Amino acid sequence: MLTARAQANAAKCAQDPYREYQLLVKAELWNEAHKIAVTELAPEAIMRHSPALLRDVFRPFTPRLVADWESGGKRSEEHTSELQS
Repeated sequence: MLTARAQANAAKCAQDPYREYQLLVKAELWNEAHKIAVTELAPEAIMRHSPALLRDVFRPFTPRLVADWESGGKRSEEHTSELQS
């Protein structure tokens, strides 16, 4: 877990948000990974009009794992529905 956390820090310094996200998920640092998903990855998926990508970004999370689910992951579910319409 500490190794993944250190690698996530390195990915952040390298400005690689997807790798940082992957490593935070691996380390089970759910709130930090969720923040990257909301601020970096979800907007990209929405701009690409990719509901599958948006779903994949939030797949590792459940509401009980994330402190701010209501303002993040839950909203992504709504965007996924909108993109599919």
